[in-house]
Amino acid sequence: MRTTTRIVPRLIVVLAGAALLGSGCDNGSDPCSDFQADYEALVAGGMACSIAADCQVLQVDCQMMDRCVEYANLSLTAADLDTLTNAWQEQGCGGPGGHSCCDAGDPPAEAACIEGQCVPETDTE
Repeated sequence: MRTTTRIVPRLIVVLAGAALLGSGCDNGSDPCSDFQADYEALVAGGMACSIAADCQVLQVDCQMMDRCVEYANLSLTAADLDTLTNAWQEQGCGGPGGHSCCDAGDPPAEAACIEGQCVPETDTE
């Protein structure tokens, strides 16, 4: 019985310490960075093209990735990206959503297909 009373408090201290040490963004389990990685993978998977007509400019919620548009092929939709962004916000990773942070300024460049990738047309210069 005496051994149990010593082990239990030590176990609680060890578990609490492990929880505190494991609560950072570097441990690979941060849901916010997981959503961002999924978003990047989705965009990367939708960049292939053969001609400019394969590409489009998607207006996206800039909260998660801090950009207003994505250049992608026609297989990707803004709704696909917004679904991830909404889930990211529901996890408490960002503030209120919406496209408002991108409403001001110049319109985005047209989409182009350069070296098999959808990119802004301005990259052709």
